[in-house]
Amino acid sequence: MHRLIEAHAPSLLIVEDLYTEYKFPRTAVLMGHARGVIYLAARQLEVPLLALTPSEVKRAITGNGAAGKAQVQRAVQTLLGLASVPHPSHIADALGLAVTGMARLTGRIPSGRATVAHGVRGRPGASPERPMIASVRGRLRRRLEDRVVVEAAGVGYEVFIPPVVQRALADAVAGDGDGADEVLLMVHYHATQNQPRPVLIGFTSDLDKEFFEKLITVKDVGPLVAARSLAAPVAEIAAAIARQDEAYLRRMPGIGPQKAKNIVAQLQAKVAKFALAQPEAAAPEKPAPAAPAPADEEGPQDPGLRGAREAARPPAERGGPAHHRRADAAARDRDAGGAVR
Repeated sequence: MHRLIEAHAPSLLIVEDLYTEYKFPRTAVLMGHARGVIYLAARQLEVPLLALTPSEVKRAITGNGAAGKAQVQRAVQTLLGLASVPHPSHIADALGLAVTGMARLTGRIPSGRATVAHGVRGRPGASPERPMIASVRGRLRRRLEDRVVVEAAGVGYEVFIPPVVQRALADAVAGDGDGADEVLLMVHYHATQNQPRPVLIGFTSDLDKEFFEKLITVKDVGPLVAARSLAAPVAEIAAAIARQDEAYLRRMPGIGPQKAKNIVAQLQAKVAKFALAQPEAAAPEKPAPAAPAPADEEGPQDPGLRGAREAARPPAERGGPAHHRRADAAARDRDAGGAVR
């Protein structure tokens, strides 16, 4: 086992989770011995190891957790672009494990044009012909409550989209014909042993996807919780994290006091580039005290900012058009003996 690992230098080992009938205890013991050797060798050579159940693999490559061996063989042949169905079926099982493990780790799967080497050992970007689940481009076929269906190359992909993405796609036309709009979504691929059915979460930019992938590293913030919480622009949320604004974070869907604390504690030093990416979307910092500008030098003002400034004036100075305020200021100057120009 040591020689095999050293010869091929894998970046990850995938092992099928132990399964055997209760009436064959000897088989279970022997399989346990073999698995123990693999686990020990991987540990000694510091190679990470992932265990997947047969149903996880079947669900990932065929869409059916109870698929038969022939169906798995055909799926592997299609995914890896093999000239013939792999025989015996154990070879297809092993290749299915490798493909599923790669998809679990990187969100990438091989296409029918990829070779076996690219499918199992390829690194991101190694093959320009290998498309990936990292993005989906196609016509918008369905718009559901919190997800959309995008058809690409004849396959409909159901993609969960956060609220901020829903608003970005609000004007996109969905339908069955050529009148449907084409959309491009950057996709985070999520599947685990507890959630073996893959979930695709879509974003309109790589930067938003990158921020999301940082957010799900926070304790108790899973992918669906994180996706549902993105109800505001990423730059605005990142700015709130940078300034430790837990009150703002608690207003995000699904984020309570403890999650807000965890997000600030784990991400405060990691979100600067997201907060600066779109300065106009970020929440403004508290302004430093400064002398008010003369009324005739204020120039064009944002309506919301002007309203906030008006609310901050003393009650006696609120209200009234700007020319009234200038007249009041001129009257005070005359009372003081000053010249009015």
